[in-house]
Parts: sequence; structure tokens; C-alpha cells
Amino acid sequence: MKYFTNMLNKIVEFCLIISLALLSIIVSLQVFSRYVFSISLPWSTDIIRCLFIYLVFFGAIIGVRNQSHLNIDVLVKKFPKKLQKLLNIVINLIILIFLIIIVTAGLIFVLSSITQVTPYLRISISYYYLAIPLSATAMIYYLFFHLKDQIKNFKK
Repeated sequence: MKYFTNMLNKIVEFCLIISLALLSIIVSLQVFSRYVFSISLPWSTDIIRCLFIYLVFFGAIIGVRNQSHLNIDVLVKKFPKKLQKLLNIVINLIILIFLIIIVTAGLIFVLSSITQVTPYLRISISYYYLAIPLSATAMIYYLFFHLKDQIKNFKK
């Protein structure tokens, strides 16, 4: 399991690095060509959109992995420690259910968009939407281990 987790970490981080690097390069090329040569690169919008989508969704995976996603714990912190732990477990279970719904709805969304293509590159839009179930599945994976640790700590 540790090997798979390390592999997933490397894949997600690699995708983030490549997405950010390509996004920076292509946006710079687009700006340069537009202002220097007065020529737009229409294909760049398709690629920029795809890279940005994957950057956002894979960044969310890192947020869940590091437990640095947005949470509002002002109310939770007012309760005793034992109840705080229980509430955190309940909150993560709700997030887990939500992510399972996202995976199933995302897969339906991907399958329903196979015939739609991007305006310039003519590739399937479903590749863009694939970021939804992929990222939600990875978030479920990390959340499962967080929940396991939380339940173990709750019992102590």
C-alpha cells in the first residue's frame, strides 16, 4: 500500500508540475505572439483550458492529502477534545460520501461528453471532464487513510 501511495504522490505532483510549466509557456507564447506579431494562437485556448482544469483538480488532491483543504472549525473547537475528534470523523465521512457521488456523476458526465469536441484541436471534451472522477477517486483514497487514522486515534 505504501508503494502505491508513493506512486500516486509522484504521479499527482508530476502532473501538477507539467501542467503549471506548460500553462506558463503557452500563455507566454500567446501573449508574445499577440502583442509582437499581432497573431493569435487559437489552439492555445483549448490547451490552456485543459491544463488549468487539471491543475485545479489535481491541486485539490494535494489539499486532501495534506489535510490543508478549507474547513471552518470555529464551532468544532468549542467542544471537548473527544467530541472534536468524533465531529472530524463525521465531517470526513460526509466528504467521503460527497466524493463518491462526484465520482459516479463525473463518470456519467465524461461518458455523455465523448462526442463533443474542442473548437480548435478537435479532441473530445471528455478528456477535460475526466479530471473530475480521477481527482475525486484519488481524494477518496487519501481520505480513507485519514479516516482510518482518525478512528484509531478516537478509540485511544
